[in-house]
Amino acid sequence: MTRRLRGPFVWALIVSTSLLSCVGSPEPASLENASVQLPGGSAYTPADPLPLAPELTKKTLPNGLTYYVRRNGNPGGRAVMFLIVNSGSSNERDDQSGYAHFVEHMAFNGTASFPENELVKYLRSIGMDFGAEINAHTTREETLYTLQMPLNDPSFFDTGLKVLKEWATAVTFDPVEVEKEKGVILEELRLGLGPDETARVKEVGGLLAGTAHDDREPIGYQGSIKEATAAGLKDFYDEHYRPDRMAVIVVGDIDPRTVAAKIEKEFSFPAADGEVRPRPSLPVQPSVDLGFVASFDDNFERSIVTYRKIVPYVPETRIGDYGALLRTRIAAEAIRMRLSDLSSSGGSAWRDAYFDDDYFYGLTRLYSFSISAADGKELEAFSGLASEVERIRRFGFTDSEFRRTVDLYRRWVGTLDVEDDDLKSFSFAEEYVRNFMYGEPVPGIINERVYIREVLDTLTLDALNEAGREILAADEGFVAVRAKTGPGNAALTESAFEKTLRDARTAALEPIAATAASGGLFDAMPQPGTIVSDKLLRDNITELYLSNGARVLLKPTSYDKDAISFLAWSDGGYSSLPVEMQTVASFAPTLMSAAGLGPMSATRLAEESAHLNAGLQWSIGENGEVLVGKTATADLESFLRLVYLTAAEPGRDARAFDAARDRLAEQIGPYVRDPAYRFESAWSLDLFGDNPRAAPLAAAAFLKVDFESTRELVLSSLADASEFTYVLVGDFDLESTKLLVAKHIGAIPAGTADEPLWLSPLIAKRGGGRVDFPYSRESRASVRMVWAAPAEWTWQREASLELLAQALNNRLLDALREDLGGTYVVSTKAAFAKMPTEQYSLIVQFDTDPARVDEMIAQVKSEVARIASGSFERLYVDQVRAAAQRDYGGRSRTNDYWVNRIGNALASGLDLDILGRGKQTAALADPDGFKALASELLADDRAFVYVMLPE
Repeated sequence: MTRRLRGPFVWALIVSTSLLSCVGSPEPASLENASVQLPGGSAYTPADPLPLAPELTKKTLPNGLTYYVRRNGNPGGRAVMFLIVNSGSSNERDDQSGYAHFVEHMAFNGTASFPENELVKYLRSIGMDFGAEINAHTTREETLYTLQMPLNDPSFFDTGLKVLKEWATAVTFDPVEVEKEKGVILEELRLGLGPDETARVKEVGGLLAGTAHDDREPIGYQGSIKEATAAGLKDFYDEHYRPDRMAVIVVGDIDPRTVAAKIEKEFSFPAADGEVRPRPSLPVQPSVDLGFVASFDDNFERSIVTYRKIVPYVPETRIGDYGALLRTRIAAEAIRMRLSDLSSSGGSAWRDAYFDDDYFYGLTRLYSFSISAADGKELEAFSGLASEVERIRRFGFTDSEFRRTVDLYRRWVGTLDVEDDDLKSFSFAEEYVRNFMYGEPVPGIINERVYIREVLDTLTLDALNEAGREILAADEGFVAVRAKTGPGNAALTESAFEKTLRDARTAALEPIAATAASGGLFDAMPQPGTIVSDKLLRDNITELYLSNGARVLLKPTSYDKDAISFLAWSDGGYSSLPVEMQTVASFAPTLMSAAGLGPMSATRLAEESAHLNAGLQWSIGENGEVLVGKTATADLESFLRLVYLTAAEPGRDARAFDAARDRLAEQIGPYVRDPAYRFESAWSLDLFGDNPRAAPLAAAAFLKVDFESTRELVLSSLADASEFTYVLVGDFDLESTKLLVAKHIGAIPAGTADEPLWLSPLIAKRGGGRVDFPYSRESRASVRMVWAAPAEWTWQREASLELLAQALNNRLLDALREDLGGTYVVSTKAAFAKMPTEQYSLIVQFDTDPARVDEMIAQVKSEVARIASGSFERLYVDQVRAAAQRDYGGRSRTNDYWVNRIGNALASGLDLDILGRGKQTAALADPDGFKALASELLADDRAFVYVMLPE
């Protein structure tokens, strides 16, 4: 299947719809002999084989290499290009630990045509972003290389194909580059240090014990990395990078026939031995008995208990197989829904509970329950989970759960009617990776939506219950516990958890009580507003003023079919509130979501909105209140109703609010003790001169947050339409949308349009300097180098500083990572705000060996000084200019581009010349401009250095 089914909205859950079988579930009798019509009039039965998507070209060459080619215009002018190699760390010998991952790194450090770091330099030079558009990863079973190539120059595609081929055949393994890359990988290994990673490795080892995957962590070990040689890495590469283990995937704005011919020409090379071999099989056995592992460490943030079960892979070859798995996926979603509802109610022995299923190793799948528990309550929480699992086994799901899960799928399948051309190329490419690695079928959207609707139309509650029982069939599996050390640890044994599971099987349980439905989305409609002003502005933006003072901007587009993006903005935010209200403002969206909307509880709201492709989020930020959301065209009125209810009728379920607050308060204590949080809070407090707005969270203060004052804050912040500008961009009819806006946005109370009064805003102190914090529990240092101060703001200076930060980041990746091998990743971010005070910041952050902190800091300062002196390398300036040109050219025809840029304009008090500023931005990447800006803003007296060192 093409994607995961997404509930991209506040109240919908994420639902997995990847289609590799794990267990079969009975097919409804109505499907056994049914003949159903496909588009075009052809019929199918469940016994028919699953077809291959007609829009996909898939072929295996004589050398065993497979390729996939598909045309897709989203995004336009780009091609997603993958090389997938069915080889990973599980293919390593004991003396090759970490080699598969090391080889992946070396692919970016020298090929036949791109020595040393020239490949990355070339890709940046055409505007590509390392990480987002150039990437790779290694797992136990695969190594995947990804490119998203621009197509504005035909040579770019050909070069991208050349890069894939050289990754497959011509990595050079220069001994000098190998030695340099060891430092990078060791720093990557350092990032994983900590008790959670130690516990994860132990747990995975328990699941995979006795298989070829055991003790095969992809990154390897410190000793194996240090001892790796260029010759050894090349031997691994030559043995495992064979065409019969590879697939090339190209999806994008391309001509499939032309691309297929180019792939056949470039990738028809023979294996070194001239043979075509079967791909290796490294099986994993399904769970048979209960396994157990426990990890105890004082530094765990919270106690976590997981229960995992490995289940067999059942190939999907028939259309009926597809339907059987879909029913299992719907049942899995119903399980997630049950756990989410129970967690939200606050009456469970656990704090949070989750269920997931996904591909696992050796052509299996993994079912996984995870719960968090209070310290010392691990067995009690697990007992609660076991009881709920048994309750589902005995009594199945409720009518509400059945309707909500089916409605979620109906909503999703409805999007398939209009998304044939709107799906991102990357999602198709990922689907083809799963087809190559796991055999996931690729019948194509046109066929899939028919199959899915047939399952939904014939699905019954009894059939869903049976599918749920198949998932929860037996108690074999693997229990893992992470808990702080304490006197109760002795009770956390395999036999205790096994007894808990047995006790749940015989416990006296009652079915979940059905609650009476209360309230509807369109109950008690308010008096609508009216349009008092209607004006056409530039770039086809219509400006309305409504009777309540609200300003509305409407921009109809044809960029994305059946998709509308939304934003609303008002100046203010928590900087205009008393300091003691800041915590309430920050957490109000999370807490109030538990309270429902209008007369509806959160559960009732989920029932009412499950079928809607509409969702909304909001926040109270430092300098404004903002609402953002997306909706399908057909659901626009329901979406606008949600906007009205969020602003004017926040929920009234105080009990659910209190439960959500108490759960968060329990999490805050461990969270604020975490070294990373302590460090971020400490340096922020120092930077802003001990301003109480930068103070860390406190659980005791959080528990004082009450429902009534939070609800009043929401009303005072959002039920204030005359202070807001509401923006809609997307696929809608202008005239009918005007009426809907007046009806719903116009009904929000007007409030009073007052200028915000800034109260103790965060302002960087003067003077610079360095402060060290001995907080780290591992042999790892974290560095934050901050340049910050009040300064005159213009949009040009803001854009220039952001471009400078991007150029500096590229240089620091080369200097700190590639040249010095001193860190795995560097992040350089800039911000320049107009409100609440004109102020900028540029932050360089990285982790490194504590012994190399001073060396790394000195290198960063040296690179910043080069910008200020005018000696910064021109190629880095050219790279970010090219990226800015691509960003404007590629994204200016998307709804999100317009919504985000309009939002930025509103927050900064700019006019709506969005395209004009977009066209000018790339030219701001200029060495002289960078020099002047760095000389002013990145001076030593504005530089603060903060370092977290080991305790």
